[in-house]
Amino acid sequence: MKLPVSVDTAVLLAAGRGRRLSPWTDRTPKPLLVHRGRPTLDFVLDALALAGVSRVVLVTHHLADQLVAYAASRRAATSQDLVCIRQDRLFGTAHALQCVMYARPELLVTPFVLSATDYLVPPTFYRDLLHFHAGHDADLSVSLKALGEDATARSSVRFGAPGMSGAPGVSGAPDVPGVPGVPGAPDVPNVPNVSGGPGGPDAATATPPVGVASTPDAPSDVTAGDILEIVEKPAPGTAPSAIAANLCFVLPPELLGHVGETGVSPRGEREIQTTINAWLAAGGRARGLLQPVPPEWDPEQSARF
Repeated sequence: MKLPVSVDTAVLLAAGRGRRLSPWTDRTPKPLLVHRGRPTLDFVLDALALAGVSRVVLVTHHLADQLVAYAASRRAATSQDLVCIRQDRLFGTAHALQCVMYARPELLVTPFVLSATDYLVPPTFYRDLLHFHAGHDADLSVSLKALGEDATARSSVRFGAPGMSGAPGVSGAPDVPGVPGVPGAPDVPNVPNVSGGPGGPDAATATPPVGVASTPDAPSDVTAGDILEIVEKPAPGTAPSAIAANLCFVLPPELLGHVGETGVSPRGEREIQTTINAWLAAGGRARGLLQPVPPEWDPEQSARF
């Protein structure tokens, strides 16, 4: 059973080159691309502040000076404490976390949020995830999204069988069309529904699989079972579910012991999903919250404002 420790720290992954969005990211780091007159990073930090996260670490690399200047301006205007730590080379998300471990280990002694910075998140995104995290007995929480027909070409989450975690009273839901391969579970009383924020088209049609809670705009049921694995780039036809993990987690400090052991992926990077899988294989437990799919910065959409 995890201790009821509040989460007040976030590590934000802001180092990437953002080649997919070139030429916009040639002179502007991806987290500072402007949407509705504001950097996308503002939306992330505002949502973290609403969730009670007062201390934020920005992991930087590409055009780091701009992010350092942004952090100084943000500190002067808000109560959030922003620290910038440079990733010496772009070597994946687990390596980015390892840079924080070496530079400021005292910031990671309690559970913390690890998140991408290019999401245009709704205001309650992190608050919902932290509320969910406080309400279950696993040590790690995953922000999940429902995938469309291309699920087999992307990541996918493998869930345990109902009841395998030994979790007390939970409620489930029958299968609902729209998210293939996602089972429901029999109803069992005594676990309240988890509240959440605005919905989206993907969340509205999704049925939470085993081990998943959801926001009100997705079916509001919690089922009995854990996340067993985050499968990156499954071969066609082998995806274990039509649910994937956002790059957003609540991580326990115990997971840090696996970061240094994380191998290099086929993409040539050390990825946090591999670290999480190693921690789960060693006996760690994770649950997931199905949230509306957070959109990323889009040049056409942002040009409208």
